[in-house]
Amino acid sequence: MKIDSRFYAWSIVLYPWLSIYGTLINGVSVGDLLLLIDLVYIAFFSRNRFQIRKPLSVRNHVLFLTYCLLSVCFISLFVDVNFWFVAKRFLKYTLFIVVIIYMCKGACNKKEFYRAFTMFSRVSCVAIIIQYLVFYSIGKYVEFKIPLLKYCNDVVESIDYTSSALISFRPHSLFLEPAHFTYFISMYLIFLLFNSNRVSRINRIGEAIVVTACMISSVSSTAIIIVAIVWVSYLLQLLFNRKAKFVENNRLLIIVIIAICAIVGFRFYMSSPQLSYSLNRLLFSQNETLATSTWGRLDSGKSLVESLNFAQKLFGMGLGNLPSASTYLSSVYYILYCTGYLGAIIYAIWGVHAFIESSLEGKLILVVVVALCVSSPIIISGYIMLYNALIYLPQLYIKCDNSLNKED
Repeated sequence: MKIDSRFYAWSIVLYPWLSIYGTLINGVSVGDLLLLIDLVYIAFFSRNRFQIRKPLSVRNHVLFLTYCLLSVCFISLFVDVNFWFVAKRFLKYTLFIVVIIYMCKGACNKKEFYRAFTMFSRVSCVAIIIQYLVFYSIGKYVEFKIPLLKYCNDVVESIDYTSSALISFRPHSLFLEPAHFTYFISMYLIFLLFNSNRVSRINRIGEAIVVTACMISSVSSTAIIIVAIVWVSYLLQLLFNRKAKFVENNRLLIIVIIAICAIVGFRFYMSSPQLSYSLNRLLFSQNETLATSTWGRLDSGKSLVESLNFAQKLFGMGLGNLPSASTYLSSVYYILYCTGYLGAIIYAIWGVHAFIESSLEGKLILVVVVALCVSSPIIISGYIMLYNALIYLPQLYIKCDNSLNKED
């Protein structure tokens, strides 16, 4: 197994975490720097040749990237375009797509990727458990920050997390926000429950329960939705799996047990003021204070999209061409505002192709990603590399000579 393919795998897994740390180069994070080093080495110094056929849906990423370039050139003839914003976003998104393409061509070692993904997911869960236990034991918030590095966001750098936790305790593990922890660890929950390569069902279900507890303890309203989607999907798959004889013969008993556990778990959940806070954020009306964050994310960007004329709605305003650097848009409104209806259609075609090509695990990942797109800008972030890896790597079993996936 080649060292460069191992490093490539770790870079993809760690990017969501390392991207929060800045470098001496403005706009370039530690995660970006590692990816650039990977790509330069593989493109110019690696002696390996890739012979793995890429999944068809990967081509839609290239099509979308090409469309983004052409659309911003076209729309710039009619409206003012902030080319600095556009250049930064386009170059970073291009980096993500190139990483995905090389991964699908064999640059990412599959075995090492799953090892890295499992190890970092477990470390993230241990970190949030420590934060939870320490805070409720001595009232201190443990911030897991890499020494000597600074966050990309200067505002985050000045936050006193212990003081903030006394007002509202929301542990976020190694990440900057509980939602970011959910974006990452939700994929591991799917991996535990649906990946067929994992041998012991009892062990993986036990670990999945721990991961679920960690997600809920983050007090993220997003986590509640994702946990519900994943576990309901798993239980439905289990109940209607005719290969499992025990389930087939005891289906009614299992349904009753699941219902009892759900009721008991819900009552336990609601008895905790901190944990019920996340549900309140999800259920309160739009005028309630606690729901401002959740409903604001769901509705963010609607007025911006509605203010566009027909041509702008069709072609968008250009990838990254937002009114200001602080403008927050969910993925749905980001794609509609920046790339228009045509860009949204191209991205939807990718989703359909990927859904058809992928395994059950990959299909559920796509469903969860769609759910995340409603309230977060996940679709244009570095998380797409992790999501694409989890969708495509199970398909890359094709034998090839002297590829980076070949083990010594």
